[in-house]
Amino acid sequence: MDDILELACGTGIWTQELLIIVKKITAIDASEEVIVINRSQLFPLSNNDQ
Repeated sequence: MDDILELACGTGIWTQELLIIVKKITAIDASEEVIVINRSQLFPLSNNDQ
């Protein structure tokens, strides 16, 4: 698979696993707070203000 859409991604537990098998993932959630947590889990050293 090249691209995947993850709905209700939450804090990123499955997002991390999916990134092992896909080239690009779009992860969305209704809660902005959990998106911030998800990004910090995946990219701990990057600027997460995007």
